[in-house]
Formats: sequence, C-alpha cells, structure tokens
Amino acid sequence: MVRASLGVLIWIFVVLVSGVQARLEPRDILMTLGNMEYASWSNIPDGWYEIGSKGFSYTVGLDSSTASQGQSSLYFTCDPVAEYTSWGIRLPTGIGRNGLKRGDRLTLTADVRTGEMNRAKVILVVDALRADGTASARSQVEVSIPNLPWHGVRVDLTVPEDAALVGVSIMAGISAGGRAQFWVDNVRLTNGEQIEVPVRSTRTIPTFTYFRLHPDVYESARRYDKVILAPQNWLYARPLRYYNPNIEVYVHFSAVSTISTQEGQWDPLDYSWVNQNRPQWFLTDSSGVRIQERYYPGAYLVDIGNVELQQRWAERTVRFALRCGFTGVSMDNVVKGFLYDNTSTCSQYASNDAYHEAMTRFLQEVTTRIHQAGLKAGANFGYVWTASEYPYSAWMNYVDMALSENWVRWWSLRLQSYGMVSVPMQIEHLLALDNQGDKLSLIQGRATEAEVEMRRYLYGFALLNYNSRTCFQTANAGYTEIPHYLNDYELAIGTPVERYTLIAGDLSNGGLLRRRFTRGLVVVNTHPSQAFAVTLDDSYIDADGKHYPPGAYNLPAQRALILAKPANHLEITTRQSVTNPKPGEQVVITVNVRNTSAQTLRSIWLRVPVAPNLRYMAGSASYGGMYDPAWRVVAWVIDELPAGASVERSFSVQVE
Repeated sequence: MVRASLGVLIWIFVVLVSGVQARLEPRDILMTLGNMEYASWSNIPDGWYEIGSKGFSYTVGLDSSTASQGQSSLYFTCDPVAEYTSWGIRLPTGIGRNGLKRGDRLTLTADVRTGEMNRAKVILVVDALRADGTASARSQVEVSIPNLPWHGVRVDLTVPEDAALVGVSIMAGISAGGRAQFWVDNVRLTNGEQIEVPVRSTRTIPTFTYFRLHPDVYESARRYDKVILAPQNWLYARPLRYYNPNIEVYVHFSAVSTISTQEGQWDPLDYSWVNQNRPQWFLTDSSGVRIQERYYPGAYLVDIGNVELQQRWAERTVRFALRCGFTGVSMDNVVKGFLYDNTSTCSQYASNDAYHEAMTRFLQEVTTRIHQAGLKAGANFGYVWTASEYPYSAWMNYVDMALSENWVRWWSLRLQSYGMVSVPMQIEHLLALDNQGDKLSLIQGRATEAEVEMRRYLYGFALLNYNSRTCFQTANAGYTEIPHYLNDYELAIGTPVERYTLIAGDLSNGGLLRRRFTRGLVVVNTHPSQAFAVTLDDSYIDADGKHYPPGAYNLPAQRALILAKPANHLEITTRQSVTNPKPGEQVVITVNVRNTSAQTLRSIWLRVPVAPNLRYMAGSASYGGMYDPAWRVVAWVIDELPAGASVERSFSVQVE
C-alpha cells in the first residue's frame, strides 16, 4: 500500500541560455546512424550489416551524388535474379539501450526514391525479437512504383513486453527476372521522447568517463564532457559528437605493448604483423623471453624507442581516429617505473631511466603526428601529483591532457583492494591541480557505485581546488559498472569566490575544509575518524532535494557537503490521480512548475525520480518526457517559462 503522497522528489536545474540556442527534437533510437552519412569500415552505414541472399550481382552503398538531405543516401541496385530473393541491410538495438523500452510506441520514418523497379519492391521493416531470436512483433511498409521522386514512408510498432531487441531493416524483394534500383535516406526510429540538441551543461567541474558508457548514448553525451573509449566502441564517437558538439571523444590505445588476444584493427601495431615481420620489436628478458605486462596476459611490451615502431604506431592510430570520428588519441601506461614494475631484467633497456628516455622520444614523435592530423593527445599518468616530477614534467610538454586514475582513493592491482591516501597526500593532490600549466587534468577517484558517500567525498574534494583545467570521474576497479554519475554534478553552485579554507582540525591529521561559490558551498571533512560541526549561515539545498536551513550540522569523517542556494524563483507542486492507490493500480503523477520571478527562464531541466515500489508506464510521460531506467528518473526540458507563467508535466506509474 502507498500513502497518499508517493514521496516524489523534484530536482530542478535552470540554465539561462547563452550562445547557441538548443532545440528539442524527437529521440533517434538509431543514434543518428540512420542519417546515412558515414561508412567507416565498409560501403554501408556504420552499425548496419547485410542480410539476405548473395547469389546475384548487386550494389549497396552510400551515394553522394543524390540525397534527400545531408550529403549522401543509401543506394541499392541489382541485376536480374533467377528466382525470388530478398536482400538488404539491418540495424538492431537492444531493449534498454538508446532510450528503447518495452511498451514504447515506435515510429520508423524514411525518405525513399525509386528508379527502375521491375518485379521488385522496397521493404522497410521494424521487428521485435525475443531473447531466443524468435519474432515477437513485426510491421512493414512496401514501395513498388518505379521512378518515384523522394517521398516519406512510415512504419509503426508497439514494443511487446517479451521483446529483447528491435531491428530496423531496409530490403529489396525481387521476383525472378526482376531488377531494382532505389535510394533511402533520413531513416529514423523514434519513441516520442523529446531531447535537447545540442545538449548543454550546468556542471561546475566537467566530467569524463573511461571505457564505459551509459546505455543511452544521448545520456552519455549529456552527462560527460570527455569520453575515452576502447577502439572496439568506435561506433559511439560520431553519435556522441552529434548530440554534444563540445564533447571530446578519445580512442584508447596502449603506448607500450601489442596484444596477442586482440584483433589487429584494434591494435596500433597488430601483434600478428609484428610477430611475423618485426619480432625484434618485442622486449625480452636476459633469457630472451618476451616480457608481458604484469596483470595483462597476452600484452607484450615493445621497444618504444624504435623509430620505425613509432611511425607505424602513429600512422595507424591517426588513421583510425580520423576514420571513425574521434577527436583525439589517449595513450595508456605512460607511467614512471613501468618497465621494472613488470620485470626484473630487460635486454634492450638496462634501467628505468633509459626506458624513460625512449618514452620521451616516443611521445615526441607520435604526438607530433597526432597534432598534425588535427587531433588531441592524452596520456594516462596514473597519479595527478606526479606531473611536475621527472620524467612526467617532460612528458607533459607533449600531451593535451593527463589522465590520473588514482585521485585520493586508489585501486591496487597487486593487492586487489581499495585504499585511501594519507591526509597530507590528499592535500598534495589538491595542490597538484595548480601544477598542470595549460594541460587538462582528468582525475578519477576509485569507488563502487554503491559507495555514494565516498564518491561524493571524492567529488567534493576535487571542488576544493578545481580550476578550468580539471575534469572528474569516479569508477570501480574493473570499469564493469555503468559509469558513475552523481546528481551533485549538476548542482548549479556557480563559480568559486575563495580558495579552500581550513576551519577546523589540521592539514596533517585531517580537518574541515570549506570553499564558497557564488551560488553554493562545499565543505569536506578529511579526517579519517573524527566528525566536525558545520555551521551554515544561509539556506541551501543538496542534490537530493534535502533542505538545509541556517544552523549547525554534524559532518562525519571523510564526508562532504555539496550545497546550492535554492531556486526561490520556481514554485513546485505535485498531485496524484489516486489518493490511496493499491498494488497493481495505475497512478498519474502531475508536476506543476511556476516561475515566480520577473524574468523569463529558459532551458529548465525538470527531473522527477520514480520510487522503487513504482513501475513507470512506458510512453506515459507528457510532452515527450524521457525516462531513464538506469536512474529511474523522468526528465523534461522546458524551453521557456515566462514570468508568472506555469507549466504542467505528467507521467503514469503502477504500484507494485
């Protein structure tokens, strides 16, 4: 049984528009790949694959000479066939990805143009499949008239509850002796949700993610400012940049090894090629045995000081990044002591200092080529404070950003455990943020998704001395979870008005640190065991909607308060359609937002959490509201709210 109030919390983020005006447009579940503009690895659009018969002569690919919109269209043609056949291309999307949910009412739209259509037809299909591959639902439209100019077609489908994925297919069905020639463009699959393009951010510190993305590529583009992806995930580079033109997407490559268990196209050197053509590039120990990276079986260290190796590494990474739409290249394991952390002897390099000199030559060569191609270069330095030390001080000259995987709390591969650095070392981390020059610092604290307070502490600590060159993330040991994202990131606390100040305790054993912002306050207790009292002289609100009136509050050890001044110019009220709903009953939740200020407010993000005992009814959000099942939040963007005006948004839930 649910009480009269369902306990809905309302999170409001207000952004006064500056620069380019964003627009609301229907979500494209195909991640904009349906625009038919790109073909990175084949002659068909990224992400699609060919299906159907192949026993005849045919052509399928991008045609830049004709397009409904954009730069190119998808072109199909074939010679006469001996018997009826069907062939085409297909793109599947799993439930839970890119905003696709069970119960969604989908609409596929496309533009079609035909040439010769002799005993042939164009078939556009949307089908839903169960986990075992059997068909759950199917809907399609056919076009068989020859010489049609561009015209729009539409297919509708409701996603069944037993569906595991939805596929979109563009096919030709041709009878014996028939021929086909047609073009398709602007293929889009939508579920009625409205998204803001390009996305904008209110984050004080830019955020990044390493390897993993949110299942919704749009949410990833909205939540993160920098993204580092494994090369196998190249498909996401262009959609991320479409939704967020300011995002930087780096492709991750090892700078020190070639990997025997990885396909050559994902490896700058290609292990098989090196093994066959340049075996002398492998580093060996005193017994002549090839040296593997510790903890990474199959990754073999190579001679990074070899000029020919450097040239091959740079040429292949640059070609890959440009072809797949990345903005930069991120180099892993650019770490002091790396060689002799992995082995006790090395035939090619007698000491770590000699290896450092080789790494310097490697970075000089490859970053020059990366920059000449108009790309950015990043490197994983492991720890943020090292950037001013030898050899990092030299290496920093060559890169645009330094990734530091162990900010305040680290993960040990050797010990397989988390650990907090000492309080004095934490202060060193803070000071290090000012030692990067004009380079970007990507700082990453280690924590699991369940450790919310620890993640908040790591973020709050970063806020104490952040600057315009700081970017933040937390991640668990193996990057196995959906990328962590705190609602605190979107609290509009403004810009700092002071440096961090010690207000209790000391910097050696732990104390209470505070930093004031134009619209907020950050307080961090660095002591490992002692609580401190925090006195607030004004009203604040946290990311969960909790109100903090003026007064004294107890802040436990290793905890942070990240607070913003409440948006007093917005009045929020809620109501529900059923006062005392019973299990199984549906309830409509309505939220009213009123602008009590004297000015028009623009780009209001309205985010409403759905309680654990409630099930969101797919497609029920009014005005194209979005539901994020990972965070269980219904969200809207309200473009404009004049002074004194109000708007209502609603959605339905079922009591469980």
